Amino acid sequence: MLNIQLKNVTLLLCGCFLCAQDLSIVQDSIVLSEVTVSIARLKNPKNLISQSFSLQQIDEQYAHLQELHLGDYVGNIPGLFVSNTHNYAQDARISIRGFGARSPFGIRGIRVVVDGIPETTPDGQSQVDNINVEILDRIDVLRGVASVLYGNASGGVIQLQTLEDISKNFLRVGTSLGAFDTQKYQLQGGVVSKNTSYVFHGSQTQSNGYRDFSGFKSQNANLKIVKRLSSDESLRFVANYVYSPYAKDAGGLTLEEVNQNRQQARDRNLDFNSQEKVEQGKLGLHYTTLLANNTELEAYTFFSKRFFLGKLPYERGGYVDLNRNHMGLGVNVSKKSFKKMRWLLGIETAYQKDARKRFVNLNGLKGAQTLDQNELFSTVGVFGMLEIDLKKWLVTTGIRKDAHWIEAKNQLTDLNPSSNILQLNAWNPTLSFHYTPNSQWRFFGNTTSGFETPTLNELSANPLGSAGFNSTLRSQLSMQTELGAYFTTPSSRFRMEVVGFLIKTQDEIVPYELENMPDQTFYRNAGKTRRLGVEIATEYHPHSNWKMSLTASHGTFEFDEFKVYSETFTGNKLPGVPQNLAYFKIEYSNSNNLLVQLNTRYSGKIMANNSNDASVQSSWVLNLSASQKIKVFKTNILPFIGINNLTDTSYFDNIRINAFGGRFYEPAPGIYGYGGLKLEW
Repeated sequence: MLNIQLKNVTLLLCGCFLCAQDLSIVQDSIVLSEVTVSIARLKNPKNLISQSFSLQQIDEQYAHLQELHLGDYVGNIPGLFVSNTHNYAQDARISIRGFGARSPFGIRGIRVVVDGIPETTPDGQSQVDNINVEILDRIDVLRGVASVLYGNASGGVIQLQTLEDISKNFLRVGTSLGAFDTQKYQLQGGVVSKNTSYVFHGSQTQSNGYRDFSGFKSQNANLKIVKRLSSDESLRFVANYVYSPYAKDAGGLTLEEVNQNRQQARDRNLDFNSQEKVEQGKLGLHYTTLLANNTELEAYTFFSKRFFLGKLPYERGGYVDLNRNHMGLGVNVSKKSFKKMRWLLGIETAYQKDARKRFVNLNGLKGAQTLDQNELFSTVGVFGMLEIDLKKWLVTTGIRKDAHWIEAKNQLTDLNPSSNILQLNAWNPTLSFHYTPNSQWRFFGNTTSGFETPTLNELSANPLGSAGFNSTLRSQLSMQTELGAYFTTPSSRFRMEVVGFLIKTQDEIVPYELENMPDQTFYRNAGKTRRLGVEIATEYHPHSNWKMSLTASHGTFEFDEFKVYSETFTGNKLPGVPQNLAYFKIEYSNSNNLLVQLNTRYSGKIMANNSNDASVQSSWVLNLSASQKIKVFKTNILPFIGINNLTDTSYFDNIRINAFGGRFYEPAPGIYGYGGLKLEW
């Protein structure tokens, strides 16, 4: 365990800062590059998504980070909220405009695409434990409803691009140590051979965790091969593997238990040895080419297999054995014609099979089988878009049709062998505009619809306690209206984006628990909800060595219509979602490769349940980090160090929405530090 004293580390960081000798202006003008986004599928710089929807691109330096989870990389996006970063049994939870907050694990309601290949399963769930964040090169985040582009998603799209554009061979090794006996070791290499590049990465991470019974261990490997067949044609092959032998779950506490001991684990989680074991492998191909007459073609195919063993803190069905197959393919063609028009047509299909088995959890040991069910989710989506360029105006329209076939097959011989079949279809149109009066101002707006089906995990959580799906659970449907403005100064030293949105959702899916089935999460539809908000993103370069950025969002997220039996929640705020968020960052870097960053995150008050009688107060969390690249002969040496929660704020890492018995709270650590070293040849 690395015990870092605040005073010593602060002096060290200040010393690094003061020793930076190059305070001169390296360049007077600061050029902020045009956002060209492959997330849109229309890839020209002036297109629907880069200018007619809310989008941010992240391609910053990450060398000063501990590199443990994706949340560290996207926390500065307005309207995006990251929680659950210290419970590795449930993964970091990411929500955008409140969509995804209900997820009991992983990312829900947001499509995740890695190197052009979907990571999200067709039922809408994303586990990102197989993503090596150390090799992320660029991140594009589209906020808001985006079903016309990627189907089953309400909150937006996160597209990750890993390292591939390398000019020479390299080898990197690195290690980091941190509080709670956190250790990370990594090896990365790249080889360039004619028109082909190879990038490999492997890492091992382990920690005892901040709370009792919250340790984890994980091993990751990633291989990416890029073949440049010509200047307009490329083929990418990706393969990744993750093995996590254990990730322990300390569980949710009551407020009284938190006040007694923030680090304690819940008794039932200890009694039932609550934890998970994961193994997953994935293979994928992604192909792009420019055909004759300005026609672009993009295609992908992939296959992944995931093994999951989970021990939940209850007896009947609390021992889960899941075997998942996930595969898919897609192709789209776009063409610019008549100089003022561009069209896109595409089709994609995906298949998911979850072989789900449940057993009695006998204090962490497997007991009698209670469920043996094969769950199938197949989808086909067809979409088309048309963009018209009217000089200063861009007008885009599009539509998508998705068909889903969902089936549960009971495999237990002592139960009635039957199938539970659902068919969910959705049409989603969009209409958007973009107006550019001059080089400093841009205005955009859109109206678009979206949908989100229940996941197989949500459907299989049957409150009747029997096999089959909860057939009362329906897809949620959303309609979004969005207006935005973008401004940049002639010198490009300052830029700002302001976006306002209104999203109305029907049949929003919300979690709940039952008194006679404690610790089991079930789901129901909540009538209608409304999200009304504004988001601001600014960036200022007062000097070539300095950069400051501020993002903030304010919203009213509430139930418009929701009644359960005799209890009415209409007008209440959605649980698990802060109404206010802010992120401020100040960064210093110079030609000597010194990087110092100070950032603070503000999260507003969060309701813990539908009735709004339990909540978590607002919090500020301050983080400080630094790195310095030093060249010794042919070796680049990069030491880095950081302190998280510099002011030792008491706050919560996660809220378990509607948990029975007031077990809402998962405390976050106070002040803690990390440090490490990377070598490159």
